Amino acid sequence: MADSLNLTQSYQIEMILPELMLEEMSGDGPDPILEAVPLVYEGDSELLRWDQCENGYGLLSARGLGGEPDVVVAPGSRTYMVAPGYYGERATLDEVQLTRMRELGTPNLPMAVNDRISLITQYQAQKSVDRIRQTTCDFLRTGRFVNVNAAGSTVHTDRIENYSTITIAGQVLPKTGLTLGPSWRTSPATATPLKDMRAIKLELERGTSSRFGKDAKVVCHPNVIVDLFNTNEVNETYKDRYGASLTTETQLEELLQGAGLPRLVPYDRGYFPTLADATARTNFTLFLADKAMIWLGVRPKGQRLGKFVLTRNMGVSPPEGVPDNPYRAKFRAETAWAEGIYMQLRYYSQMPFRYEFDLGFNGGPVVQFGSAAAGVDY
Repeated sequence: MADSLNLTQSYQIEMILPELMLEEMSGDGPDPILEAVPLVYEGDSELLRWDQCENGYGLLSARGLGGEPDVVVAPGSRTYMVAPGYYGERATLDEVQLTRMRELGTPNLPMAVNDRISLITQYQAQKSVDRIRQTTCDFLRTGRFVNVNAAGSTVHTDRIENYSTITIAGQVLPKTGLTLGPSWRTSPATATPLKDMRAIKLELERGTSSRFGKDAKVVCHPNVIVDLFNTNEVNETYKDRYGASLTTETQLEELLQGAGLPRLVPYDRGYFPTLADATARTNFTLFLADKAMIWLGVRPKGQRLGKFVLTRNMGVSPPEGVPDNPYRAKFRAETAWAEGIYMQLRYYSQMPFRYEFDLGFNGGPVVQFGSAAAGVDY
């Protein structure tokens, strides 16, 4: 039989994992992707659902003195619903490890089980946050994400209706008719990055109340900064106050801000796809593809672009008649979303002896203002 360990004995799994996730989200400073689409728990719903008002239209009708007013139809709203994704896995500390593993830094002392479980919890916390980052980055970069299981089958996908994706390669922008220059990397001598960004700013602002200027952010692959410095426009046309070429990211930010454009935020977060990659420290994969950018606009009332919603989960909200977990934690405000995450640590006191750590959540991203962001590449 399995002995369940939830806030019992010596390891408080439900308190520790959310704190480790929070540290992963913000340990290196604010994460612009998770700030734009923060994590929330909405346990009353099994579906991701949101309402969106339609745009206003037309001009107020001319009535004329003594004339009857025209009767018009007021804009309505749309309701969107999509199924969440179901994510989870089981990490084990098996009998072989429990029997043979030694405590790190010692020649033959038995492994400290709590230390090993703590490390496994940290790994799972990082994987959970990275899944949220990957899904959100794909969504905001391309307007779509497709998540597959270990067998390669699609198990969770969604798309943003009419989402803006722009490629800088001589493209004519559909709303403004402005033409973008050549790719910043393949044609650095003739590329016009500042002109391109001004044109994209006007394109994204046309017909929406979202703003894409100085207060916005462009979250980008780190190579975008390198490519910008390699263009003649940045390297030769613009100079600092002493007549020298721009060489620092601070100078580049001053140039962009002075032109009424957003600052660039390099995003170097990523993951090792396999255990072999992590062991060899190879094939580290960034969440943003090479040459990719996510342009995050600003709403007029400061509304969030969207949210990553954790939905109903039988692990934390079991069916009626099933007793509640007596050890369930009370989470502080910063980790209130952890109510939607199922966590359980079990020890099996029968052969083969082992610990099992289950972790799972249901949910997905909801982008409520699709016109407030765009994916850009070149």
